[in-house]
Amino acid sequence: MPRSKLTAPVSVLTMIESTQHEALRLIAFNERRSVADLVREGIAEVIKKHGKSRRPARVHVAKEERIRASAGR
Repeated sequence: MPRSKLTAPVSVLTMIESTQHEALRLIAFNERRSVADLVREGIAEVIKKHGKSRRPARVHVAKEERIRASAGR
């Protein structure tokens, strides 16, 4: 994945194993890339694997809220 400027960046805080971090750091160094770039590549692969046909989470949440509201009547 070529490096490019992010168009709508969102900051995500996550915890990974120290061994994963070290492996990513070494790969990033050897490929002259950033760890963040490698993480974005991994995220893109997961999204590709699962396809784009899935509903966005916020649509699912909104539907659940409507169901709960109608059940409370």
